[in-house]
Amino acid sequence: MTDIPAPPWAAFFDATDLHAMTGIVHTELACSRDLGHTRSAIPALGAYPPKMRRSKVFSLIALALNHLLDRDHGTAIRVAHLALDSADGLASARVADRLLPLLRYCERVSAQGEPADLAHRLRAFTEHARWAPG
Repeated sequence: MTDIPAPPWAAFFDATDLHAMTGIVHTELACSRDLGHTRSAIPALGAYPPKMRRSKVFSLIALALNHLLDRDHGTAIRVAHLALDSADGLASARVADRLLPLLRYCERVSAQGEPADLAHRLRAFTEHARWAPG
């Protein structure tokens, strides 16, 4: 097989992006088809370096959701808070959109305790991000 140069628009895409995309696909499959996909999603997520902040936040959100689906609430809540801490100052509607499934799940899981506290923080972030410019 001959190496074909990547088109200019794909120059940024590397192994980290491939792993993250794989994790996102398995996350979607876990949410919509089969919870067993969390086993493939979890190890593929969370590898972005701090300089790729928004991408890292997206991966952390998906990672938290997978841990919730796996009923590992303690890890899910820690990862979700890390995602929110990392997203601080990213007033982005895209980040808010990615947080919505996590918010819905937290609201369903518990009316009290840590999932409820996380749901409150997620709701506050998403409402703020939706009204922020840009």
